[in-house]
Amino acid sequence: MKKTLLCSLAVAGIFGAASANAATVTASQIQTYGQAVVNYITQNPTIAGLTTSDVQMLQTVYGELATSSQVSAYTSVYNNVLQSSAGCAGIGTYPSINSTNISTCASDMVTALSAAGYTTSSAALGAGVAIAAAAGMPLTIPGTSVTVSPSSSPTTVPSAIARTVTETISTAIVPQIQRATSVQQATIISNVISNIFSSRAPNAPGAPMRVSLGNEKGMAAGNTPAKLNAWVNASDTTIGSSATASMFDGYVTNAIGGIDYRISDKFVAGLSAGYDRVALDFKFAGLTNSGLVSTGWMVAPYASYQLSDIFSVDAAYGYAEGDVDTRSSGVTTTQNYDRNFFALNLNANYWISDWQLTGKANYIFAEENVATTNRMEQLRLGGQVGYWIKGIMPYASLTYVRDLKVSTGGITPAGLDDDSLVASVGANLFSKGALSGGISYTEEFDRADSKNRSFMANIGYRF
Repeated sequence: MKKTLLCSLAVAGIFGAASANAATVTASQIQTYGQAVVNYITQNPTIAGLTTSDVQMLQTVYGELATSSQVSAYTSVYNNVLQSSAGCAGIGTYPSINSTNISTCASDMVTALSAAGYTTSSAALGAGVAIAAAAGMPLTIPGTSVTVSPSSSPTTVPSAIARTVTETISTAIVPQIQRATSVQQATIISNVISNIFSSRAPNAPGAPMRVSLGNEKGMAAGNTPAKLNAWVNASDTTIGSSATASMFDGYVTNAIGGIDYRISDKFVAGLSAGYDRVALDFKFAGLTNSGLVSTGWMVAPYASYQLSDIFSVDAAYGYAEGDVDTRSSGVTTTQNYDRNFFALNLNANYWISDWQLTGKANYIFAEENVATTNRMEQLRLGGQVGYWIKGIMPYASLTYVRDLKVSTGGITPAGLDDDSLVASVGANLFSKGALSGGISYTEEFDRADSKNRSFMANIGYRF
């Protein structure tokens, strides 16, 4: 079924009309009719007379009609034609209709839409919907004898669709959400606190010892180094899946800040808090107008201890809670969730002239409780090379990631990759005072059918 035939098919399938000048319609009526068709197709994906691609196209176009921000503009055109077109005025009264006038009315609408610059398939289909809505009659799905009335629109998602969405979220999407929220937050905190001691034993002239130890380097004898460090970090992560059974796209925003206190030359403790927002669009199971939005708050105490001039160890525990809205074919359900994570990290730092070499081993445990209890255990082993250039240190890193355990509701999802590589490039910036900052880009590779890439910026101040 070609898109150019959609309008004529829509018109040919309409039964109903109005006497004299046709009644006006509202944008709400148009969108309700459109959503009714989407709901019907969702519940009945196989329709006699239509191919699978026909059904998918109709579902997409009617979905656009049901959700488009331009429907009010379309409706203004429809109403002008309903009131001015002789064809619309002469349709007749159901069941005695004038098919010629129906075609003329629809043609006049398409012409008016084109003149107004509205040439989308959804705008053209809306012309047929408007005629049906003005007559107060059900709309027949193009190319079939199936009629759909807005009064029959379901108020809940069909159980089979709801089950498919729930299962797919649990088994295929939750692990990616956990990596982009709990694991990302744990990694951000670890990077901040591991940098606290990263320059204790620099061999490079001008290496940024002051950033980690409160401007100690070059200070007059007897001055007390700053003990408090405040920092903020913001990141935007794009995640998604290209697998047919779990196809989705979206992004995750993390904003985290913290403050820590240097109790001694070897021990630092602090507290961080953060906000995250997840917004996803689902594209599996033939869904339209479906997705997920969640927001939550997190708090995480952390500590770091310097083992030697090269090695340090740090740990953090985080707890978060919030709400998640899951949308399935326009029907939204809201649930509360709570998350927690624990991270334990061993860090190594060594300077060779102006080159800084660092290594990190991370163990991260993350748990999320929503419809099910979802757990993830992850091991990360990585290295980074940086070069000190008078207050700027560009760097590149590579990390091997191994998911030791992934479970949803106590079940390990099948077909998930359990390892990947994470590459990052960025630069840390240091002022002559107590201010520091940085920017970076990170991307995960070698995990089938999935994407995870982040832009990140941070700033810190010692006082």
